[in-house]
Amino acid sequence: MTLLELFTSLLEKQQEQKLPALLKDLTSAQKKELVPHIKTLSKEYFEYRPAIILSLNSYTRKASPVQEKILRIAAFVCFNYTDYKKHDTFGYILNNRMLEDILEWYCPDWLSSYINGYRQANFMHYQLTYQRLMELADKGFIVPQKELLVKVLPQSIYERSDNKNDWQYKPEHLLASEVTLKEHIWYLFELESNINWSNRYMRFDQELVSDQTSWIFTLISLSDEGKIDRQRLLKESLLATCKNFNKTLSGWFAQLFTALAPDKEELIGLQVELFATFNSPHSKPITTSLQYCKILAQQARFDSQRFLDYVPLLLSSKTKTILSATLSILEKLAKKHPGSREQICLVSSQVFIHREEDLQTKAAAIIEKYGDSSYTELQVALLPYYDSMLSTPRTILKHFLHQNVAEPDSPLSLPESFQPIVQISEENQIKPIETIDELIYLVSQAFDNNESFHVDVLPAALINLQNEIKGDAIAKLASAFQRAYKIVLEGWQSTSGHLDHLLATFFIDYGRWLVKKYPHETKSIQELHSKYTAKDEGYLKQWSFYNLRIGKLHDWKTYNNDTMYEPYKQLLLAALAKIITGSTLPLLSTPTHTPGWIAPVALIKRLSQYQNKGVVPEPIDFQIALSRCAFENMEEALQEATSKLSGEYRELIKFLLVRESRPHGPLTQQVLWMVAALTKSPLKTHEEFAHFTCTELSRNFLSGQHSWKTYVEAYTYDRYDYVNRKTVLVHDTRKLLEIDSKATGKRQIGLSTILKFFTAKSEDEKLFYEHLKIKDQYLSVEHNDIKRLLLLIPHNPEPILAQIANKCLKYPSYGEAGDTKLLINTLECLLGIWKEFGEMAHLFVAACMLNSDKTVRSYAAAIWVEGIHKNSINSELVGEILGKHESIEFAPLKRLIDLINSNMMGISGKHTKALENMITALLTQLLDTPIHNHKKLLQLYLEILSLNKSIIRNTTIIHQLSVWKSTASLQTVITTLEKKVIGKEEYLLLTA
Repeated sequence: MTLLELFTSLLEKQQEQKLPALLKDLTSAQKKELVPHIKTLSKEYFEYRPAIILSLNSYTRKASPVQEKILRIAAFVCFNYTDYKKHDTFGYILNNRMLEDILEWYCPDWLSSYINGYRQANFMHYQLTYQRLMELADKGFIVPQKELLVKVLPQSIYERSDNKNDWQYKPEHLLASEVTLKEHIWYLFELESNINWSNRYMRFDQELVSDQTSWIFTLISLSDEGKIDRQRLLKESLLATCKNFNKTLSGWFAQLFTALAPDKEELIGLQVELFATFNSPHSKPITTSLQYCKILAQQARFDSQRFLDYVPLLLSSKTKTILSATLSILEKLAKKHPGSREQICLVSSQVFIHREEDLQTKAAAIIEKYGDSSYTELQVALLPYYDSMLSTPRTILKHFLHQNVAEPDSPLSLPESFQPIVQISEENQIKPIETIDELIYLVSQAFDNNESFHVDVLPAALINLQNEIKGDAIAKLASAFQRAYKIVLEGWQSTSGHLDHLLATFFIDYGRWLVKKYPHETKSIQELHSKYTAKDEGYLKQWSFYNLRIGKLHDWKTYNNDTMYEPYKQLLLAALAKIITGSTLPLLSTPTHTPGWIAPVALIKRLSQYQNKGVVPEPIDFQIALSRCAFENMEEALQEATSKLSGEYRELIKFLLVRESRPHGPLTQQVLWMVAALTKSPLKTHEEFAHFTCTELSRNFLSGQHSWKTYVEAYTYDRYDYVNRKTVLVHDTRKLLEIDSKATGKRQIGLSTILKFFTAKSEDEKLFYEHLKIKDQYLSVEHNDIKRLLLLIPHNPEPILAQIANKCLKYPSYGEAGDTKLLINTLECLLGIWKEFGEMAHLFVAACMLNSDKTVRSYAAAIWVEGIHKNSINSELVGEILGKHESIEFAPLKRLIDLINSNMMGISGKHTKALENMITALLTQLLDTPIHNHKKLLQLYLEILSLNKSIIRNTTIIHQLSVWKSTASLQTVITTLEKKVIGKEEYLLLTA
């Protein structure tokens, strides 16, 4: 019997006891001979195959536990390091001390590398403990690297109890090897580990609180017992905070230092390390060190000069506790060291970059008390901060500023002249595709969503160039067809969405038509189709859950049959029909200007081609074209319409372009008239359309204007209690933004609804808004598609905005990652198309200003800034909405205050006045009980009033100030605000 036959027989008969005798005497050549055989048998025995058990689908494999063990051991003995890593991905050889049994008769030279490989793995084998590593190291089998030791050492002081549910605290394990406390334990201060949460979720069988089982307790005990050096422990715990560990771990080392309770003498000796923590990327270590520096600041041996060298770094922080603590230390140093006062005043001026009144006031007080107003260098240092300096510190420092800066007559620079919204210009014109080379380049870009208009321009280009795409030109498109097949079969890139998948499906259908028309010139396309359809069918045979992916455009749909994509699908079907029939009439809806506008003159010229040839445009194409028509170059467009159009089309275009015009008959194209009305003025109704049966959608849905509310809701949820090992029912409350979903796309009850049961509506009679509805109360739109969906209705995006808000802005603090991306892409699109929208768009922007994601908030602020500049946003409405949210503290008010300070202040006088209006409206919505950060909001309001030189006239705010003044923390700022209220007698009268 050959070696291969002998091993196979041993495996089949499960003769594990004979395996060592067979393997340990093998030569290198015999092992090499056995390797491919072990790989083949492993694939056969380990592969899972479908099995039918009691009519339920399940999976099984051929190997028994004994046979698996035989194959794993054989691989360990015969394989090289590379092959074995692939073979035993999850460390089977480490189970149940199997490795130690093998090492009695065989140890590969790569074992140490294999074990140390776990230092970079995403998981740690649960049986690869620190104690086990040390046993293998003591016997000379491995040399554990420090990264691996750091990974396993945190769990070394814990051991499972006999019942396997509880744990035991065993710090004595650290004493088993001398090297542990001498060397290994210090690796925990050098490399990142999980030491900070190593006992999380553990339940101990002893009566111990969690603090008595922690590593902090362990290290302090070892230090107190003299087993480790206390001075080194103090020093290393400080240095560990600035080694770029994660935030929680860095904070844990700061907590360890605090728990060690260093005395003043120890702190004096650790000044270098204390100052080093100021380089930490996290705030807790810095604030910890600053607290100790406060204690030392009065000491003679405190290195004040070294501390002052670090102050610019500390004052550049965005953490208020760091800034406040630094200023406190500076004040102490200024009092104690007269010779350093000039330097202290100079560095204190850096605080004025932070728009926090209490911090600026504190810094101003230090400068005013210890600075010299005639000191030129200090005056020069303060000068750059004048614009960011708030009114109170500016008043305190008036003697330091008056020689350099004159108080301006107006609060800020005058706003630029009004800039109208520009939708079409030479700068944003989309160049039409006129050559095959341009088409090839376009196709290489289109499926990756590099530009939102590619999904429209590609089908338009194929129609325009259809007579030139033949012969050699077809071969040039081969790479584009391969790209389309890959997207459909293998998925898309991070920038792609369902629309790119839809476009690829359209392109594949276009390829089928080319093959049918030019069978000899399309060999490359035919080969690609055969190759990828074979793959598709192979996957279908291999996986029972799989559905064929390469299909026809007509049958395309998303996994949940989302109707949002139907307008684009119908548009692509219309384009394909043009190509198949040989029609060269252009698509009406192809954008002429970014991001998705159509110049009205271009639309009229396209429409005249249809009218001249007596061809009726595709309804979906016509509707989208009307929806995208830009309202610019109106005179030229009206002249063009008068000269080139006739009948109902001419009246339709006039109605669309002339703001105050009424519809004039004939009104036979109901859906077109309705789209034109929604495009020019979504909130306006026309009695001429009262008899229309083209839609049963509610007016609220068509305009996007729904009722909404923010409220507090009581709810319950299940939470797993890791201590008691059971699921408990938790009662809690949450804050919600709710948009009335009953009005979102619901059918109106009326004659048209009744008639629908008797008459099926054709696609020609459908308003394309009917497709823009949520499905099953969830918006399942891919975030990479949302810009293109919004650009179907750029003049009236609020029907879609309402649905996005209802899903992504419902809760203030949490949501899926996809929701954030959806919001960002939506806001980015809104920034380019924003005009005088209704309440829903303002609600969307206001809610985004309170969102937990900083990028979302920044985009919302950018829309406000641009809207104020172009007179296209209602700042009072935004403030009113924000006030309704904050009346229940829907989201932390600090988010809004920080956003205003960083993104919305200091732009122009016009913007500052709009901010005043916004915050005034916000304050009128707040209740009698102050909310968190109410003081900061009033301080911000006071600052804006000072900049605008305004007085408070709003009676609601005047009354509320008198109510809020009963709160001690608000009395100072309200007393100052009362000075800005209209006359004293009127104030007393209003607050009586």
